[in-house]
Amino acid sequence: MGLLSRWLGTDPDKREQKGDLFFGRGSWGPAKIEYEAALHHLDVTLQDHTETKRRLNQKIDRSKESLAADHLENGVNLMEQGYDGEAGELFQLALELTGNPELENNIGNHLLALASRAELRIRENLPLHIEPAEAPLAEFTSETENDRFAILCGTLPEPVQTAYLSYGETFKSGYMALNSGDFQAAVKHLARAMIQYDAPDSYIPLELATAHMNLGDLTEARRLLEPFVERHPDLLPGYQLLCEVLWESGDFELAESVLSQCAEEVKNSVAHCLLMGQTLSRAGRYQSALSVYQGFSDKFGWNESIVRAIAETCEWMGDTGKARVFYAQILDRCSSCHARVDPFIKRRYADICFGMGEYTPAILEIYLSLVREDPDNRAHHYRKISRIYAAMGNETEAGRFLSFARQADEETR
Repeated sequence: MGLLSRWLGTDPDKREQKGDLFFGRGSWGPAKIEYEAALHHLDVTLQDHTETKRRLNQKIDRSKESLAADHLENGVNLMEQGYDGEAGELFQLALELTGNPELENNIGNHLLALASRAELRIRENLPLHIEPAEAPLAEFTSETENDRFAILCGTLPEPVQTAYLSYGETFKSGYMALNSGDFQAAVKHLARAMIQYDAPDSYIPLELATAHMNLGDLTEARRLLEPFVERHPDLLPGYQLLCEVLWESGDFELAESVLSQCAEEVKNSVAHCLLMGQTLSRAGRYQSALSVYQGFSDKFGWNESIVRAIAETCEWMGDTGKARVFYAQILDRCSSCHARVDPFIKRRYADICFGMGEYTPAILEIYLSLVREDPDNRAHHYRKISRIYAAMGNETEAGRFLSFARQADEETR
């Protein structure tokens, strides 16, 4: 997939939330794209995000199933209007998306019905496509390749958007392949596009480098990215991807040097601060990372992403007491302004408190809320709830939630 998650410093949490908004509106295709972008952002990091990846994969599957059902419904509408060829294409798309045996069977029946109708027309010497005067095709088409390309480009800054839309069909094929996970095809098409649009300010090397990185070709990715950041010193995604390449190579000093040469407006961004802090943390220089985060906070004020990075760094240092304080700050801030609290933050805070022996009603309440907000990890939450009830002397509830935990384990096997 491409660099959607990197433009403007967008993080996977925001992409996932955007996907949730699309899904809530019934826009299954855009939701799937957002979830895949969030998942890709996690895939190119070195941190363990197993639980988040599992949740995103489940949301992607749910979006695909909804999109498949949408294709089936639109295909049936097309059949009724006499657009059998287009209906068949939608049925095939639905069949590729779904993993639901019942839906597969339903789609198969409609494909058989189309085949029977085609045979009947041949026998009766009728045209295979009936063109009715009303109900134009456009109103039944849910997501064409051009629509999807436009959706992908629509998340980018306007100058980049304009450039991507001007690069032509070869670039579009490569960019679509990149966002579909077909990195070999992406390299093939994007390399050709880069030759066709050999301009110093081209953004194509950034996408081609992404494809090479996903194929494990760090040398080629680095060869493309180093001149790219020199030509675009104010473009954060180039620095982000180059840092990821350098992290993979263990060249943390060079990553720090590259970040120090960014344009001033980039240096003043949250994303730059996080990149510098993560570079230092990966090099084992935790105190230096904390100094970077603190310096940003002193200059620009409170920022949730920075405070979260401080808390995570404290955990890596083994100072869970300090981490607890910073996670609590985020929870208090979200509570006061009624903002959505990231389940990850709630879980880290609760787990630290639990580990410190705080078997309190407040921590119990957090775990109970996480059962609903973070269902992929409900077995973990149920066990903690059971332990807290046991510490409170309520053996009945302790046993009940322990049975819930076992049941959740069985469901995930």
